[in-house]
Amino acid sequence: AVSSACAVLLATALGPAATLHHAHAKSFTIAFVPKLINIDYFSSMRDAGLAYCKANGCTYLYEGPTTADAAAQVRFIKQLIAQHVDAIIVAPDDPAVVAPSLKQAEAQGIKTLAADTDATGTVRRVFVNQGLAEQIGTATIDALAKGMNYQGDWAIDSCGPAAQNLNSWIAVEKARALKIYPKMHLIALIYSGENTAKSVADTKDLITTHPTLKGVIGQCGLAAPAVAQAVTDLHKIGKIV
Repeated sequence: AVSSACAVLLATALGPAATLHHAHAKSFTIAFVPKLINIDYFSSMRDAGLAYCKANGCTYLYEGPTTADAAAQVRFIKQLIAQHVDAIIVAPDDPAVVAPSLKQAEAQGIKTLAADTDATGTVRRVFVNQGLAEQIGTATIDALAKGMNYQGDWAIDSCGPAAQNLNSWIAVEKARALKIYPKMHLIALIYSGENTAKSVADTKDLITTHPTLKGVIGQCGLAAPAVAQAVTDLHKIGKIV
């Protein structure tokens, strides 16, 4: 849905011809650079973009690094600039790092957008959000609090420290916990990158280092199942949520 929304917005930005069937319009090329490829979340965005372009006569490119690496994203963006694509969508690992390449793209007439996580402080024209930070953060901390019976020590395992979307959710979770759940205490916030194995190992370290731990939030798409795996491996089901 996020990629489809991006494509629709791009069609508007590129001009009326972009919304017409390919038999009557120029074929536009839209590229999406995710944080990393080969994970289901971004693959679903790829599939939605491909479906949109198949139905509307545009070309959809999906190119990005295999690990979360903002510098690698920049290399892909520059390659796409050299290919003279019409638009680039990026889910930035670090907005500050990709900012110069987005500016370069815009200078050459390429429309730029952000999706999944915002590229704040850049020239990007539009950010397509998958959900409001207040809603996601509130739902997450409320679910954790219920599982912990509203008291005890908790922690967060997030992906990258520069991820704007994850940081906005964490800010809501921390503020709400302080205000609504005074018997809950945040004892650790760690970053495991977009790396499932590291997230499993880091969560196990959290659990063994903090025997009073009662809950862990896996803040991103890879951390969530990794946290569950760590809890399962250490036979803490029912003791840690």
